[in-house]
Amino acid sequence: MVPASTIEEPAPRAVSHEDLILSLHQGATEQPPWATFLSQISTALQSSYANIVFRQPDGKSVLADLAQGDPDILAARQRYSDTPSSFLSSDRGMAIGRSYRLPELVDADHPLKRSYYRHFLEPAGLRAILIARLAEEGGYQAWFTVARRKSVPDYSTADQSLFDALLPHLGVALRNFAQTDRYRVRAALGSFISSRFELAAVTVSQDGRILGMEPVAQALLENAGGAVAIVGGRLLFSEIHLQQRMADALRTAACGQRSKAIIFHVGDERVEMLVQPFLAASPHAAIRPAAVLYLHRDRPLMGREEEMRSALNEMYDLSPVEADIALGLSRGRTMMQLAGDLGLSENTIRSYSKPIYAKLGVSRQVDLVRLLLTSLARLA
Repeated sequence: MVPASTIEEPAPRAVSHEDLILSLHQGATEQPPWATFLSQISTALQSSYANIVFRQPDGKSVLADLAQGDPDILAARQRYSDTPSSFLSSDRGMAIGRSYRLPELVDADHPLKRSYYRHFLEPAGLRAILIARLAEEGGYQAWFTVARRKSVPDYSTADQSLFDALLPHLGVALRNFAQTDRYRVRAALGSFISSRFELAAVTVSQDGRILGMEPVAQALLENAGGAVAIVGGRLLFSEIHLQQRMADALRTAACGQRSKAIIFHVGDERVEMLVQPFLAASPHAAIRPAAVLYLHRDRPLMGREEEMRSALNEMYDLSPVEADIALGLSRGRTMMQLAGDLGLSENTIRSYSKPIYAKLGVSRQVDLVRLLLTSLARLA
């Protein structure tokens, strides 16, 4: 047996160009993102610091700031990036898609570039740098940087060639990142609107298996009180006739037609369900939904009066008293009942109703109820 003291540790495997490309394309799925790539590029280019920054189309709002390096370098960068008018938050006067070395970035006559050197590179002990700026069609931008300590020679021509060879692949990563961010924003907006208007959607396969659902739908179904439940990945109604209507609706959707409404109750709340064929183009989906179950819950405004009162004031310029009267009328309260509720005379309530209707653009109490249940005030 060979003594442990004589066993040599295997030398670290050199990072290949293929390794870098693979980790760059897979980086978005890591936690933290692109950690493997940043580590590998630091090794391949003998760098003490590596950084990728993704920014929104305004060029300033940071979506992701991913860095690896020695602690003192990261601390120096953090101090510098916190300063107003940081060179890190500008386009740095750099052309898109080409790499730059330090001499091209340091300009004694350019205050931001001079500050970048004096307040980040110099305190961090960095003397060599490669940096590039990329952009995609929608305006999202990415900055890619590697840097070396003063004790290490400057990057060679071969080093810069490797750096440059990775830029097209980083451009692909940027486009994917931008598209994902757009989907994320769209999903967040849709979820917000759905929650405010008590709308929800569930996607299902042709045999009724649930493929996905929004948080609003999940909350509704999890608190349905036994009226409907998720069993074996499918919706199961407690009443047989509703389950049969659900099966009929899925068959109708499979034929490319919209179903009739399925109505059930969760406590005192009425819930409508509409089954419709899934028509959205989704060529990349592993499993295409066959149908979408749209759910709408008739939920009273009880418990959310303060939000609606504030919205009516901000959006329609209703006074606090006018907002209280409008909310009371939307709940079906009579003029006499509202007078008692608010400690006002019935004539005073009537005198308020005319300007309320005028500000809201309605002429009848039924229109006022519809407006408060379906207008944009619910988004506020």
